[in-house]
Amino acid sequence: MNCVEKRDLLFSEKASAAELSKAGEDFLSQGRLADALSFFLKADDESGIGRVTDLAVEEGDTFLLEQLRLAKRTVDAALWTKTAANAERLGKLDFAIRGYRAAGDDAKADAIVEERAKKSGEALPDDPSIPGAAPIRPASS
Repeated sequence: MNCVEKRDLLFSEKASAAELSKAGEDFLSQGRLADALSFFLKADDESGIGRVTDLAVEEGDTFLLEQLRLAKRTVDAALWTKTAANAERLGKLDFAIRGYRAAGDDAKADAIVEERAKKSGEALPDDPSIPGAAPIRPASS
């Protein structure tokens, strides 16, 4: 399916849940998890959504969890933490940081940021020597 066909099916008001789920299955079999999730969400296919969620957690893919959250699906702190831990183990540090922050574990996220900065020799994002740098955590008021 090319990108135009994908768009047309995903945004069609005439597409059945079965058609949408089949497209989700096709994308899932190709490893295209974000596309699969879009179709499963549109079809309200809980089984498909669950399988993509399981893969997202296993692969440390916090982007997909964010897509679930934006679709008004429940993504609890435990799921964010497990996904972040897998991302960290797999070396996907940006995903790990995002996941720990979403879980409310800013200390763990900050530790990864600081460790990465130490290893790379780069200044931390809230280092005042970096013009226009944003703090890695909000300043307390």
